[in-house]
Amino acid sequence: ENVNCNISGDSNFNFQSREELIIQIPVKNINRPYPGALVTLFDEKGNKLQTGYTDNNGIFTEKVDVFDGTSIYASVQAVGIPNIKKLVYKNSNSSEIRNCVLNKNNLRILTVGEYDSNGVLFSTETNLTVSPQLIEDVNYALPERGDLRNTHPEYLLNGVSTNIKLDQEADVWVTFLHEGAGYKNSFGYFTYTDGNIPTDVNQIEKIAVFPNASFKGSGGNLSSGDRVRIGRFPAGTIIGFWIIANGWNGTGIDESRNTYFSIPSLNKENDVDLKRHLAMLYYQNEQKIILGFEDLFRESTSCDHDFNDIIFTVEANPVESINLAGIVNVPEKMDSDNDGVADNNDPFPYDSQKTFVRYFPGIDTKSIIAFEDLFPFKGDYDFNDLVVSIQIKEILNPEKKIKEFEAEFEILAVGASNQNGLMILIETDESNLEQSERYINGSYIDSGLELGHENELVIKVIDNSRNHIQFPAGFNFANTIEGTPRVVGDKFKIHVIFKNPINDVSPFNPFLFNYKNRGLEVHLMDYRPSLFFNTSYFSTGDDKSNPETNVFYKDKNGYPWAILVGQDFENPLEKVSIVSAYNNFKSWAESGGINYKNWVQNKNIDKIYR
Repeated sequence: ENVNCNISGDSNFNFQSREELIIQIPVKNINRPYPGALVTLFDEKGNKLQTGYTDNNGIFTEKVDVFDGTSIYASVQAVGIPNIKKLVYKNSNSSEIRNCVLNKNNLRILTVGEYDSNGVLFSTETNLTVSPQLIEDVNYALPERGDLRNTHPEYLLNGVSTNIKLDQEADVWVTFLHEGAGYKNSFGYFTYTDGNIPTDVNQIEKIAVFPNASFKGSGGNLSSGDRVRIGRFPAGTIIGFWIIANGWNGTGIDESRNTYFSIPSLNKENDVDLKRHLAMLYYQNEQKIILGFEDLFRESTSCDHDFNDIIFTVEANPVESINLAGIVNVPEKMDSDNDGVADNNDPFPYDSQKTFVRYFPGIDTKSIIAFEDLFPFKGDYDFNDLVVSIQIKEILNPEKKIKEFEAEFEILAVGASNQNGLMILIETDESNLEQSERYINGSYIDSGLELGHENELVIKVIDNSRNHIQFPAGFNFANTIEGTPRVVGDKFKIHVIFKNPINDVSPFNPFLFNYKNRGLEVHLMDYRPSLFFNTSYFSTGDDKSNPETNVFYKDKNGYPWAILVGQDFENPLEKVSIVSAYNNFKSWAESGGINYKNWVQNKNIDKIYR
């Protein structure tokens, strides 16, 4: 089978299916930089790639590895900003305060005035300015995806208040600040007095303040700062709050949905420690109460317990009318390890050398490396001699150098008689290694360290792949022959800690080696071999490597012996070239990688192992 394309052996194209991008996203909070905002990057299929926080200048910066021409989307999850995914990289192929009048909405719920088709009261004051500092401080106090049981357990202690008691007659306003939920929640209040605390939900008259507590562009029409005066209340009044999860049905409030109250005993959870749905804080700088609701049933595994699904402020006139007993203050920002990242945003708040986490290629994605093992001869070019998935979790220091990493590998296919293994080469000296561990199927095996290297570090992942996958009965290969059952290969993990952080980038330099002939290595094109490689293989057979010009593992037609691709790659059947299995591979290669970046999506199904 002719597997050649019109590629010059002198071409600079190195068959990289990935693009290394630096994504920078400035986030502003009322025209001021917004530090500590959570940013998440996704691919076009919704797979999570990276997540992190804006720096002190309000800028999120992250390296992203994009395979197969994937587009990148970003969402910002921070108080005051709608959580909407926006395209950040596209691949080239692809009012006055009015008097409050209570009006019946249905048999059970009153509203503070009439509301429009978006579920917004006509009496809502709009275009009010919320101070940037308040937004930043609330974002710190109620962090996105921060389980309050871990981040701020003091908010949830017995005796901490979740209702507002008025010691004097007062006017009270509620201001919408944020919603971070997928639901169109309904929010409101109820009142009672000391000694008459409701013990049953039927004793509560619910009054809706925000029938649809959702941002503009996110299912509603609210902006941070939209405010409603809920009324004047006599001294001794206690104001409680409620939400109906996903209560807005497009025309009104659906009371059949789950309702959660600021009185924990009225909520449906059986576990008494999970009955609370409201975190209430006092913001001393502006003499306001902060309300943060959790809108999911807290005994559900999908609940994140971050209490920021909808957030409001409450203020009263006179301000001293609110009894502050039992209300927790909004905490001051802490940076325990002085690494420049606030504790709430720091995955390692007490270790100054571990500040950020980055994944290769993404949190929810893996890459695949596929080899031809007959170097320096071309072979059948089916790229199934050894096929392995890779995912790497990097732990970075404040300068975003790698302090340690965990890499997970799984054997997907073995289509060679040779006893091939897998190693990775890292550009640092062995003396810089603090710790190395290798695991197979979760069990510790050894350090994985290959001794004897200078100015490089080599870690063995797989010794002999043929010993780590069960071949189907009567066959010598796994997951490459049509009609044979799919088998599952072993899973490997390596954990490496460096004494001094390194600049090298994932996936480092993974390579195939011959278990019976250590001097034979196969690397990705233009990745150098280790010092243990037998250089006499260069420029023999079909190889046209030139170490003097840093050209490695390129054949006379400009082709590689290994490819690193995205997780949608499926290896060809035995003896079927990749050119035949993937319709656009040839055109992609001949264009120097400019066209058909998503070549891996156009497959000849009958030539792919499935």
